[in-house]
Amino acid sequence: MGSLVVWSGSHEKRSNVIEWLAWSIVGVALVQALVSVGFAIAGQSPNDYTLGLTALLGLAVIAQVVVSIVLGLSGSEPTGDIVEYWAYLGTAVLLAPAGVIWGLIERSRWSTVALAVVGFSVGVMTYRMFEIWFYQVI
Repeated sequence: MGSLVVWSGSHEKRSNVIEWLAWSIVGVALVQALVSVGFAIAGQSPNDYTLGLTALLGLAVIAQVVVSIVLGLSGSEPTGDIVEYWAYLGTAVLLAPAGVIWGLIERSRWSTVALAVVGFSVGVMTYRMFEIWFYQVI
């Protein structure tokens, strides 16, 4: 489950990205986004739940960065464009801290909506990184 054999030209390439990490990040992002939407609908400003889940999401994305660096150093690479992969990952790693800072500075209902957007965005970006790593063939 953690590795996938991809045929690229005449030789076999092995990708060892930890698949469960990507799906875990997507799950945390979805929970964070839905909790934030719920609090936004209730008219609440960012609180410990929304900010804590956003911080947890940020830590999970940092774990993805570490795994990607280790896999890159060990010779594993995405089947798709590596620049596109790192662009998504770099953006995703910046979104959660930016959302937490925004939520701490502007204590309004719209900050909670912004946290929900962060969650949905990181979830979609993580899924896209998963596709680039495993399925996109250049």
